[in-house]
Amino acid sequence: MPSDHLALSLNQVRGAFSPEQTYHIPELTIKHGAQIALLGKSGSGKSTLLNLLSGMIGASDGSIKIHDQELVGRSEAARDKIRREHIGMIFQTYQLLPEFTVAENIQIGNYFSGQDQSKLSERITEILAKVDLAGYGDRYPNALSVGQQQRVAIARALIKQPAVLLADEPTGALDQETGSRICTLLQTLAKESGSTLIFVTHDQSLAQRFPSQLQVSDLLQWNNPEKKTA
Repeated sequence: MPSDHLALSLNQVRGAFSPEQTYHIPELTIKHGAQIALLGKSGSGKSTLLNLLSGMIGASDGSIKIHDQELVGRSEAARDKIRREHIGMIFQTYQLLPEFTVAENIQIGNYFSGQDQSKLSERITEILAKVDLAGYGDRYPNALSVGQQQRVAIARALIKQPAVLLADEPTGALDQETGSRICTLLQTLAKESGSTLIFVTHDQSLAQRFPSQLQVSDLLQWNNPEKKTA
């Protein structure tokens, strides 16, 4: 399969947090535009896997390619650049900056991407409408409900139309009804933007909405099962 059909690929990835705590990912490939639920209990290594995929941490051996960009063996600054340009991230805790307005929070998501900043105001208006927050650009995060804050976080991640969208338990702090709506919204907008969506959850009912589900324990192997990270 040509590499340009893959959003990401991992091959024989190895690393260590200590001599006693090492990990190994034999292989993982995900096609461009795929939508995958990544399931794992607390302590299974979900955070480790996401941090590797996003370049937040570096592996010591093997290959991790995001949008055909190799992460292994690159400096932290180089990995940061790849993340800014090709990866959108959504967190359970939203991580909005309280001193900035909704529009400014979204603008920050695009500013560091290296993309063209022209017509950014129009694009922010458009994406706010898509997340059902039209007219909210001048409001501050503390004036929003938790569901609205998560929709701002989604807009911030998608404003740069990333190749890969990593959603780390994005519904974990929401009630079931709101979480269900957020999941549907994410799937719809990721498809519209052409982004590959990796949705981390421990909720089996949400995972079943995705055409593919993967268990972290089937992907990431630890040398010591008693010493895992979240």
